Amino acid sequence: MPAVIVRIGEWLPRGWGDLFLQLLLYVIADTGYELARGMADGRANLAFANGERIIDVEQSLGLFFEPGMQSSILNMQWMVDAANTVYLNSQFTVALSFLIWMYLFRNDHYYFFRNMLFV
Repeated sequence: MPAVIVRIGEWLPRGWGDLFLQLLLYVIADTGYELARGMADGRANLAFANGERIIDVEQSLGLFFEPGMQSSILNMQWMVDAANTVYLNSQFTVALSFLIWMYLFRNDHYYFFRNMLFV
């Protein structure tokens, strides 16, 4: 085995086998998620009805502020671009970095977090 692979393996809390198992679990979870999303296609009417119910609840609680906020921000293209950039980076970069950090440096807590993420 090349020395670099052995040295990297020494940094892994539970070795290469566990790392590959974790990656396989994420691939399986993502595949299941995509299959479930595919089964939900064509049910847009139900999604919109559920969205309207959420809006009704927000309005009754005095929490429905999104239209006013969105209309004020949509006039500032730089703000829209910044929000999209932050969302994209947060969604992927921050989440992936956190998972890697947890796996490498807080390994005992990682498995609980992973299980909660899958649930």
